[in-house]
Amino acid sequence: MAAAGLLEAEIVTADGAVRIVNDCQNADWFWGIKGGGGGSLGVVTRLTLRTRQLPEYFGGVFGTIKAKSEAAFHRLTARIISFYHEQLLNRHRGEQIAFEPRNEVRISMVFQGLNREQAERMWRPLVEWVTKSREDSRSKRRS
Repeated sequence: MAAAGLLEAEIVTADGAVRIVNDCQNADWFWGIKGGGGGSLGVVTRLTLRTRQLPEYFGGVFGTIKAKSEAAFHRLTARIISFYHEQLLNRHRGEQIAFEPRNEVRISMVFQGLNREQAERMWRPLVEWVTKSREDSRSKRRS
């Protein structure tokens, strides 16, 4: 999905015309090829895309925590929601936290701009809480 970074395109329409489309020239066609036209406006033969500076680091954190009881699962759920609000909510990260049957929580997170030490520091409060609550749960981490 390059629509957010699309600056200009060259398209060949069904009548054989070659059109340059952008915000200023053939703006209705430009809107259409960015998703408003259903994909049937013509053949795109050239694109001009906006590029962005990439961060030095990309990474991911993946793991599952299984609570040993319903009560422990409720405590774990409350802690994860609080942890998300305090530590994870950020536009540079994308996370999925799935509350699964059998009292399991599955965590998947990708991030940019954090090195391994910074990522570990960010997750440390939750890891320490789970470790202290070992009688309530067990975890499997992958990073």
